[in-house]
Amino acid sequence: MNRIQRELADAIPEMISEIGQTVTWSGTAYSAIVSDPDVTVDLEEGGFTPEGSFRVKIPRSAFNNGAGPFPQINDRITFDGDIYKVIGEKNKGESAFVALSIEV
Repeated sequence: MNRIQRELADAIPEMISEIGQTVTWSGTAYSAIVSDPDVTVDLEEGGFTPEGSFRVKIPRSAFNNGAGPFPQINDRITFDGDIYKVIGEKNKGESAFVALSIEV
């Protein structure tokens, strides 16, 4: 990790305590940073269909101290009482977070 990544990793507990929300994956609850959803409306046969996604960032250290396993595409997570599908994941080993794209 470079200096900025180390500083971010050191600041994670404070960030999570201020703005963290709980998500559940594979039966385990995690504190995460959850973005507001991006929603677009597509015109399809029969009318307009809303589509969207949001990002969930979970500290890498929350997954077996960074060793994994980690959420994968098509896994399900629970947030705010609803179940969502993971449609993308960014899991760089040097990053302090595992970032997930979630389908609305």
